[in-house]
Formats: sequence, C-alpha cells, structure tokens
Amino acid sequence: MEYEQTPQDYREEEAFARVWRRVMPRDRPDCPFLLGRPKEEGTAAPLPVPLPVSAGGRHVTPGSATEEDVPCLGASSLSYAPLLQSFVDRSTAQWRLYQSLSRRAGPVGARTLGALAAAEQNHAKRLATACFLITGVRYWPADRPGWAAPSGSVPALLRASFQGEQRSAASFLGGAAESTDPALRALFLELAEEEADHADQIRRLLEQF
Repeated sequence: MEYEQTPQDYREEEAFARVWRRVMPRDRPDCPFLLGRPKEEGTAAPLPVPLPVSAGGRHVTPGSATEEDVPCLGASSLSYAPLLQSFVDRSTAQWRLYQSLSRRAGPVGARTLGALAAAEQNHAKRLATACFLITGVRYWPADRPGWAAPSGSVPALLRASFQGEQRSAASFLGGAAESTDPALRALFLELAEEEADHADQIRRLLEQF
C-alpha cells in the first residue's frame, strides 16, 4: 500500500530542507529528504485521526496504555538515549567554552558570547529533559568536575567553534532524519536551525576582530 503523507509530514520536510540548505550549501546525495519537491495543488482534506498504535501493533484504548505505548519521549524511544547524551555532552562543552571566551573577548565579543553560552545551556537542558523523560534517569554532565578551557587565541577558538556549530547542526539534522519519535524529530530540527544561526553569529563576530 502506498504511503500518503500528511500535512505534518510536509511541514517537517519543509523545515528539514530549510535547515539543510543553511548547513549544506551544496546539494548532496546523502540528504534523506527530496529537496525542492513541488507542493501539491489544492487543499488536502482533513485526515481522520487514528487510534494510537503500540510498538506491538495493537490499538491503544483509554485505560489500556502502558509506558511502552507512549508515542513521544517514552520507553519506545530508549534507543535514542545514547544519542541524546552525546548531544548533551556537546552542548555542555560549547556552553562552558563560550562562558570562558566571553571573559576573554573584551567588550567586542562579551555580549555575543554570553548569549551563545546561555543558548547552549538551554540546548543542554532541553536535551537532558528529553533524555530524562525517556529513561527516567537524570543525565547532566555539568555536575561533573574536570572541564578545562582549551588553550589558544580567541580568534582561533572561535574558528574552531564556527566549524563545531556547523557539525552540530548537521548531527541534529541526521538525528531528525532517523528519529521515529515526533517530539525528538521536532526538537532536533529546531536545534539544528539554532546551531546554524550560532555559526552565523560567530562569523559576524570574527569580522569585528
């Protein structure tokens, strides 16, 4: 049976394509979405809302749901926990780096880097919350001591951060393409776009040095 895409599917494809073009300026064969697909004419009729289906294929009715039946950020998404933890680690490292750089960059970059630090802290908290909802275990590497700021000049570290933000955006896009959890997919797409914006901010900041 041919799969018919829903309006939500189209919105997600449009969001994915928008972020993909920001992160990957050139068309690449590994893009999991067909970019530039023309929109269908006319207005789609409202689709009926089906009963939720559990991982075992049975319909879920009120009173019969279990933890495994939760479609978003539930036990059925446990396989994404390691990926979420790696994203938390990366966002936490970026947050601490920008905090350190904001104290070294002087008046030119302190405000921008402080805002980037706050944004990365927010990313880490959102990802950690998703991980907790799925696993029931709090994962927060910021509580662990031992982080040391990398050495190097501010421009050199900003250059590395510019590259790192683009890699983070691409990683979030990859996670969104692979995820079957609607909430995770939406979160990854949103964070991918924000990471691409961070790279733009760093580029503009370097232009002032």
